[in-house]
Amino acid sequence: MRIFYIQESKRKENYQKFAEEFGGTFDGENLKIDNDDLKVDITYFENIFGVSVIINEVYLEDDVRFEINPTKEEQLMLYTRFMTSSDSQVIINDKTVEQEYIDSAVISNNKNSLETIYRKGKKIKSVTIVVPFSEWIKVTKNDYPELTDLFKEETPWIEVVKVSSIMKKTLAEIFSLKKMSFGRRAFTVTKSLELCSLLFIELMKKKQDGEEIGMKKEEFELMETMKEDLRNKLAKPPKIDDLVREYGMSATKLRETFKRVVGTSIHQFILSERFHLAYDALVNSEVPVSKLAIDLGFNTTAHFSDAIKKKYGVSPSELRKSIKYGAN
Repeated sequence: MRIFYIQESKRKENYQKFAEEFGGTFDGENLKIDNDDLKVDITYFENIFGVSVIINEVYLEDDVRFEINPTKEEQLMLYTRFMTSSDSQVIINDKTVEQEYIDSAVISNNKNSLETIYRKGKKIKSVTIVVPFSEWIKVTKNDYPELTDLFKEETPWIEVVKVSSIMKKTLAEIFSLKKMSFGRRAFTVTKSLELCSLLFIELMKKKQDGEEIGMKKEEFELMETMKEDLRNKLAKPPKIDDLVREYGMSATKLRETFKRVVGTSIHQFILSERFHLAYDALVNSEVPVSKLAIDLGFNTTAHFSDAIKKKYGVSPSELRKSIKYGAN
């Protein structure tokens, strides 16, 4: 896995370095790289009315980790990253079929390093909004009083929220603004603040419903480790008692924390990952259906076939044939 380090106060220098290393271009706002290993299209608007916006479209041929390391001199900032799914689609019998990605918004402060892992073979689209806490107070004039204590907290914290349909619509509008010839900076920042406001409203609702917000970084990282553990054991997933012993939480706490981080239950996550791998194998390999069923932890081939048909509307063999036919 390749690792890239970004310092928030030196993003432009970092982007220029990436452009030189990978044969791309950076004009101060737009980073473009297009080669066999890496395809990047990033727009960076720095400090417009106190707000910085980074619009990312990335496709990688290798796993890559981007790490943002704050310096002691950098003031308290809010990082909000909206991740959206790949825009690739497959049409089968007039029905759109696509892999399920869990769209999410991640908000945190900058008192610890932030890492993002981009998996190979996936197109990732995201919008990151960086606002100094002092500017956030000026813009909102304390419109979100129940969140202020959390936002000004200097100890590391993080919160994950599922992207709503209206957030997705706003995200799509932000990406479409990249094509504008005039006024795109102002429009982009305006839409980005709108996106943050939609997220803050969701956080306010959670707070008012008595839910805890602002997860400790250690808990978040523990759940990320658990996700990888589950991915590696899809054929025979660990039972809840095994996970309790492994991760040192009660069953209730473990389930609640996992759902806060991932946006779904442990059981649904395992099913979703199985479907992802099944879809990928059916589309991109000749692995027999019977072997796939065993490798992915389904009790029988019939059970696997029924699950695929319920999910995608066609049997595994029909899915494989339809994709190949469509590719030709």
